[in-house]
Amino acid sequence: MKKTKLLMLGTLVASVLATGAIAKPYPQGTQLAPEQSITLNNGAEVTSIDPAKQAAEPAFNLGRDLFEGLTVQDKQGRTIPGIAKSWSANADNTVYTFNLRESNWSNGEALTAHDFVYSWQRLLNPETASPYAWFAAIPKIKNSANIMAGKAAPETLGVRAIDDLTFEVTLEQPVPFFIKLLSHPVLAPVHQATVEKYGSEWTQPANIVTNGAFSVESWKVNEKMVMKKNPHYWDAGNVYLKRSLGYPLVMPTSPSIVT
Repeated sequence: MKKTKLLMLGTLVASVLATGAIAKPYPQGTQLAPEQSITLNNGAEVTSIDPAKQAAEPAFNLGRDLFEGLTVQDKQGRTIPGIAKSWSANADNTVYTFNLRESNWSNGEALTAHDFVYSWQRLLNPETASPYAWFAAIPKIKNSANIMAGKAAPETLGVRAIDDLTFEVTLEQPVPFFIKLLSHPVLAPVHQATVEKYGSEWTQPANIVTNGAFSVESWKVNEKMVMKKNPHYWDAGNVYLKRSLGYPLVMPTSPSIVT
C-alpha cells in the first residue's frame, strides 16, 4: 500500500512543503481533465476512521487523507510541517512548543491548539478505549502512562494551549524521535463539538468534520468509501484530486487515475 499512498494528496502536498516550491504532481504541459479522481485498493474494510479508534494500516491509510496532525511525512519519509508550521524545544528537549498555522476544519471553523489538547486527552482516556492509546505513551508525554492506567485524570496530560495557535507538550524525559512520532494518524486532532454531539456516529458521512485534504462523501461498508476534496483544507489550492474512491477488497487491477 505504500506505493499506492504516494499518489494521495497528503503526500503530494508534503512534497511541495519540503521543497518550498510549487511542484505540480504531473508533467509540465499536461492538460488535466476537469474531473480528477483516484481509485484505490485499501486492502480491507476499516472498523473506524476516528483517529482514536484506528488500529491497522487500512484505517491509517484513510486517516492520513482525512486528518492532519502536527507533522506529516513526505514520500521520502522525511518529517515535515503539517498543522504545526514550526516548533522549538527547551534546553533538555522535554518541553516542545508548536506554532500552528492558521487552518480550518471542513465545516469552516478555525482549528486551534485547544483541539489538540482535547484530542490527545481523549485518545489516552480509558473511556475512549483506543486500541492505539499506547502510541501516545511511547514519547512519554507527562502523565500519559498514569492516565492510560486510570491512575490520573486525562486533564493532567502534559499538554496545553498557550493560545489559539501555540501548543505546548511536556515530556517526562527526552525522546529523540518525538517529532517523527507526531505524523502518526492517531495523533491527529478531532472536532470536539462533533464528537460530543454525535458520539460513536460522528464519523458517519452526514456528521463527520475533518481537517485533512479530504472529507467523506459516502461510505458503504464492505463496498467502498468515497472521499471528496475538502475546500477548507489549508493547502487546498495544491489539491488536484476532486475525489478518492477506496475499495476494501482486493482489486484485479492497479489503482489508476480516472480522467
